[in-house]
Amino acid sequence: APLPEGLRLAVTLAGRSPEKAAAAEAEVLSEVGGSPGLAERGQGLAWTVLDYADPIALRRAMEGVAAVIHTAGPYPKGPAVVLEAAVAAGVPVYVDLADPQEYIAAALGVDAAAQAAGTMAVVCAGAFPGLSNVIAVEIASRMQEPVADLSFSYFTAGLGGSGTVNLLITNLGFGDEVATYREGK
Repeated sequence: APLPEGLRLAVTLAGRSPEKAAAAEAEVLSEVGGSPGLAERGQGLAWTVLDYADPIALRRAMEGVAAVIHTAGPYPKGPAVVLEAAVAAGVPVYVDLADPQEYIAAALGVDAAAQAAGTMAVVCAGAFPGLSNVIAVEIASRMQEPVADLSFSYFTAGLGGSGTVNLLITNLGFGDEVATYREGK
């Protein structure tokens, strides 16, 4: 969707691989009419080399940033390093696509600091379990009749080569006990 009139957007892609960055940049530019298309709207696209395991570099890179969308996975089962850096840098909006239970617990542990810093953090916004489930619950809430059961089926082929990554992430979860909640408990 087009940006609202007058809104200027500068996007910085960050990662460890310049080759992957070039491919991502080319894909984004093809969607927006290339660099001239961005420039005529006063917008920009940049790339920076950044390791998401380096909290000092992360914080430095995030200073003055309006939003961070963290998509680098698989997510660790340890500390929420990128979220913690965003909070430390005072980033107003943070979104990630995480799903490991240990990561989620670590991210929720940052809540008080995030609130104090004015950071709105949305964790687990990925396709599974996040966004797909949110969309399903929203649709169910709009149904005329109560929904007794929601079933999910995920198909990962045709995702720009990410099928292997999704398979890895899914299999990493098979070794751990799966949390089950019934009636909120």
